[in-house]
Amino acid sequence: MPANLLLVKYRQQFGLQPFIRYVLLGYALVTLLHLFLHGFWTSLLVRAVSGLAASGMTTLTVLYFLQGMAPAKRLNGAMVGICVPQLAIPLARALSPGCSSGEIGTCCTGSSSASALLSLGGVVADTAAE
Repeated sequence: MPANLLLVKYRQQFGLQPFIRYVLLGYALVTLLHLFLHGFWTSLLVRAVSGLAASGMTTLTVLYFLQGMAPAKRLNGAMVGICVPQLAIPLARALSPGCSSGEIGTCCTGSSSASALLSLGGVVADTAAE
């Protein structure tokens, strides 16, 4: 089942933020597991869960940008929400070129885990504020 279809089905029944919380927690746990078990299969699992997390985070990014804009500027918020995630790969290659060559893979996995935990904290804090 594609991740976007899973997101739509889960969102209809339970909402977007619970989906994001569970997927980000799973992603953080899988990346922490990958720090200790270096191997092809754990790397593949990290990439699979990363894609699942990205499907929900893209939707949540657009939603947050739409909510943050004035009603007259909501189209601009949708454009920014769609364009910002596309900067992730070029920005990652510019900030840490060693990660793409495989020289410092554990550092990159650790930073992925840390960013997942920070994102999870932001989502949980936003849910608590509502």
